[in-house]
Amino acid sequence: MRILDRYLLREFVVYLIMGLLAFVGIFVIVDVFEKIDTFVDAQAAPALVVRFYLTYVPVVLVQILPVAVLLASLLSLGRFVRYNELTAMRIAGQSLYRIFRPLFALALALSVVSFVLGEAVVPEANHRRKKVMDQEIKQKPELPSRRQDVRYIGRDGRIYILGSYDTQRAMMRDVVVQEFKAGTLSRRIDARLGQWKEDHWELASGYVRTFNADTVGTRRFDRLVLEAPERPEEFAKEERDPEVMGFLELRRWIERFRESGGEVRPYLVDLHLKLASPLTNLITVLIGASLSTRIRRGGTALGFGLSLVISFVYYSLIRAGQALGHGGALPPVLAAWISNLIFGALALTLLARAQRGM
Repeated sequence: MRILDRYLLREFVVYLIMGLLAFVGIFVIVDVFEKIDTFVDAQAAPALVVRFYLTYVPVVLVQILPVAVLLASLLSLGRFVRYNELTAMRIAGQSLYRIFRPLFALALALSVVSFVLGEAVVPEANHRRKKVMDQEIKQKPELPSRRQDVRYIGRDGRIYILGSYDTQRAMMRDVVVQEFKAGTLSRRIDARLGQWKEDHWELASGYVRTFNADTVGTRRFDRLVLEAPERPEEFAKEERDPEVMGFLELRRWIERFRESGGEVRPYLVDLHLKLASPLTNLITVLIGASLSTRIRRGGTALGFGLSLVISFVYYSLIRAGQALGHGGALPPVLAAWISNLIFGALALTLLARAQRGM
């Protein structure tokens, strides 16, 4: 690596770390004020509150990384422009593309890191954060002995709807099992009770309805062995919200939901967003590098303000695309990627103009 590349990266990383610390600090302070009543009512020890926010750090980092990357590119490269260092590099025969190349490579690496964190760390961090809040701060039981109104999406196109579930005795009450084939309801089982017996579920006192093209068959049963792969522990724990799942986990959940006849369009938008969102780090560096060549005055205050404005517009466009995708106005892939396409095209246009203008 050349001396110039190391110099650029060192300045960028310094501002990046400063930006991350500042934005994480702001986020935590705002969140503390929102939850202060909960902490006081629960008489939570300061150490417990600190641990709660430490589990929050990976989640916040992934969310604010693009903003910090944009701020770092504006401040570090803006400094080179103000002190004519960028001009000196150009006079030495370096193009803007070559000067900015190490920053683009680092931004691409940060995009990969962001995806890996979102896939491997953030879902578990969200789970730990919820566990600390519910069980240690609010002191709720780890696993309630009875869960009410349970809805579980099983495998092979099967949906379970339970009036209640006793986690200690592995017993279901007011059981409804819907089985789908190719998205169409093929069988429905209603039972008063369901009990786990060694290696299978046994249902008691109910009806089985089978649905064919033109007919509905009904038969009553006193005992019925349910051939299903779901085990008691699957009903004992709450299923994660699809919004906090990783990419692979959400993809598997979508397949199960599709098999059960559910509408998967909104979740496909969220799935593609998990691929599109990390690339905002690369695009924001492109934008920051392009704009920095035009900023001669203003320093830190201007860079901070620009990063917030651009990030707000970018985030708003992401949410607008997501809403349009959920509503069916845009295909899921386009809805997830439209903000990156617009800002990516803008960034490349600005960079090309900056190259010609200097």
